[in-house]
Amino acid sequence: MAATADEQTLASLSAVDSSTFDLDPSLNSTDTDLFLSQLKNDGDETNDHGIDDATVTAIKQSLSEAQAHADRQAQEIDGKSGSSQSGQLGSEGNPIINPTVHLAPFSKPERAEGALCPEHYKFPSKAEFDIWLAGESSWCHYVQRRTTTPQQRADERMRARVKAHERALQALTPEEAANAPPLKTRKRTNNTSVYMKITYTCHHAGNYNARHSDVLPEKRLRLKTKQSVKCKCRSRIIFTELHSGECQAVYHWKHDGHELFSDAEHQSGRLPSVIDDWLVKQIEAGKEIDEIRRVLSIPETEKQAYVQKVTEDPTLVDPDMPPPLAFQTKVKYPDIYNRFRKLRGPVRAARSPNSKRSSKRRILSPAAEQTPGYGAGPGSAADLDDSVHQTFNIDGVPAGFDLSGLAGTHHADLAEALLRIPAVSGDVNGVIGGPNGSGDAGNDDDHQQLDEQVLKIARMAAEQGERGGEAVSDEEEEEVEEVEDDHGDAEARDEIASVDWNAFAV
Repeated sequence: MAATADEQTLASLSAVDSSTFDLDPSLNSTDTDLFLSQLKNDGDETNDHGIDDATVTAIKQSLSEAQAHADRQAQEIDGKSGSSQSGQLGSEGNPIINPTVHLAPFSKPERAEGALCPEHYKFPSKAEFDIWLAGESSWCHYVQRRTTTPQQRADERMRARVKAHERALQALTPEEAANAPPLKTRKRTNNTSVYMKITYTCHHAGNYNARHSDVLPEKRLRLKTKQSVKCKCRSRIIFTELHSGECQAVYHWKHDGHELFSDAEHQSGRLPSVIDDWLVKQIEAGKEIDEIRRVLSIPETEKQAYVQKVTEDPTLVDPDMPPPLAFQTKVKYPDIYNRFRKLRGPVRAARSPNSKRSSKRRILSPAAEQTPGYGAGPGSAADLDDSVHQTFNIDGVPAGFDLSGLAGTHHADLAEALLRIPAVSGDVNGVIGGPNGSGDAGNDDDHQQLDEQVLKIARMAAEQGERGGEAVSDEEEEEVEEVEDDHGDAEARDEIASVDWNAFAV
């Protein structure tokens, strides 16, 4: 019975064509030799089983071809692993030690089309890695996304296993769930050399979807918004710090969806971190927005000369000057304004009273401690404005008329108009000509020039003071027109000289 089975097996082997005879490629030469030796033993016995020489030859040829194919595959696998591990510079087996720092705008990284990606780097310390990362971020900003330790990753894997086990129990019946084995938990042994891992991604990573309201009408929606910079860029840096202090980095340097070195990229994206840090330092040092913009807006010849000087000798970098990259990038007013508002609050509230913008907004004090009128001492322009007419001492008003007290009541317009009196020539020094003043009413060189509209304001202010602060009627208010910059003539000066200043006392 056994002989019959052997005959059937050998007969089936003889029926197999040599071209379709397949063997396991994992068989080594020892296995094939053992099989062939069994076929060679006792030719008479082989013939007794009905296998002729042609069948044996076909089997031998198929085994040889299968062995050759397996050898070729093994050589290809060994060649690939050898080239990736120890052949090409920048591979995992042959990392680049202390790579070159490419700092914009001095050094531009250049990589060929078929260059290895990702590249593997090795650094002696994290400080060296931070310097290299600052150079790469000067061309394209990388955002720190995730920081993990081996223990954190082990906890995450454990939570994932627990959730998967709970989902499996929910799919079982109550009886099966009660009899199901518990989840195996094992304590992690701290035998890894990894201390920490940090992942940095390009700030163009991800995708932005506009979320418009479904309730508001279209005319109330803000449809015209600035285009998002997110374009699903997959460039990233995976940093690994070991317990020994040595650091490794895997750099996926290929960017998707945006051109890294184009001018539009620099203008549309966010400011490089080196410029951002400089702006923050200037604002924290008390600099105003106009001062920062003035430094950034120096002539192009000075910019090029400074960049050339720093390029030749990096030790000549001036800490008070912007970084050289700021002269190659357009820093807009909103960039400075947003950082100023974040660090020091509203710009108008934080603006110095001596700045140009604050001088345009003269804020008169609504309340005055002194009684307006006589006996308060000579008024000065500094009482109402900290930056305009500070050299003009208004001491020509009879009996030292108090302009600050006048401004604190119902005569702010008149007080401000008096402060706007310009000096003409000589030693007038802002003195208002009047009956008892230092000037002479009939001399054109010793008096100020006022517009006729200012005189109307003065008369109405006097009438309002006589009424005890009552509001001026609409008919009288229409007589007062907007004050022009041009000055009056000789007749207006004669009227100024005849003004009764005592009528303005409240």
